[in-house]
Amino acid sequence: MAMLLASSQRHFVLLNTVFGQLWREIVVYLKDWSVCMNFANALSQFTNKKPVIVNHYRERQRRAAICAVVTTAVSMAWMRSRKEELPEYSISDRQFSEILGRLERYPKYVERRKMWTNTIISYLISQSQSIPQRRARLEEALSQEGLELRKDSQFCKEFIEKPLCIEVEEVVAIMEITSDIFSYGHIAWSNLHSEMEVAVLKQVFENGMGWMEAVRAVTTSADYYKKVQRESEKRGRDDDDEDDYFDWERGGRSRGRWY
Repeated sequence: MAMLLASSQRHFVLLNTVFGQLWREIVVYLKDWSVCMNFANALSQFTNKKPVIVNHYRERQRRAAICAVVTTAVSMAWMRSRKEELPEYSISDRQFSEILGRLERYPKYVERRKMWTNTIISYLISQSQSIPQRRARLEEALSQEGLELRKDSQFCKEFIEKPLCIEVEEVVAIMEITSDIFSYGHIAWSNLHSEMEVAVLKQVFENGMGWMEAVRAVTTSADYYKKVQRESEKRGRDDDDEDDYFDWERGGRSRGRWY
């Protein structure tokens, strides 16, 4: 029945096969989405089965399959690398939604099992660390690239205090490209930072690059240079840009692009 419904964009309701042949015969006559849903809701009163949107059903099935793979992979990686018992956690918890979303969107990222298992394991370990310990870890990673931990960086603050289930290398990479874009002026950063951060993510998750390698690939491209030059020339470089560095953090970064 699911295959029958999926064969047409007009039929989105899946009622878990409770109607058998009757449903299969009736649904072909329901050409309109609203009529199909109304019929399903009416019929559900007699079956105690709520209608399920096929697209939502498939998403849940796909997410469940990914969760199972991730949970198994993390357990195996933990046993190989650590002696203590794996901390209790649920991969379906909200803090893992970021990494699960990436695994769904980037098939090549799925193949880099060591990368995402290490990310999750590092997160689990960080849960037992103090804030000073996590801060020191980030400061060391930033210093290796000639960067400093900014007190006004909300992103870094979240990584230290929550923390976020992402690689410390990702935080460093985003700080690096932010610094580079900002060198062309605040206007350039305002108009380009989202696009360029997504470009870095794609280099990592689609092309298999490391984080800093991805930053270099983006910032040395002709397209990047053309765009930052265009934006910096719109108003010229503001003498106060250096004082406003990372002012964007206080203004609030859009978390919607972290996927």
